[in-house]
Amino acid sequence: MSIHHLPPPSTPAEEDYSQSSSESESEDDDQDFEDWISDSQNHIGVRSLFDDKTLKSVDEVLRYDLETHKFDLEGQVKRMKLDGYGRIRFVTV
Repeated sequence: MSIHHLPPPSTPAEEDYSQSSSESESEDDDQDFEDWISDSQNHIGVRSLFDDKTLKSVDEVLRYDLETHKFDLEGQVKRMKLDGYGRIRFVTV
């Protein structure tokens, strides 16, 4: 008497997964480096911490907040010894 082990039957979910995997790979190919570069060139702007003024860069906003509102974010972060997470909490609270 011998025992034969049969492989388990494939389920529809497994078959769907293998098909969806190849479909998602082809979708990933649709977005290449050029798409990524063009997306990054669509600047939204950076808003002041105190008013609705929007400028092109973080440096410009930091300078604007310092000159207009006498607030030095970089100085505050250093004085309070904040890490990245602490800095985010400080700005958003």
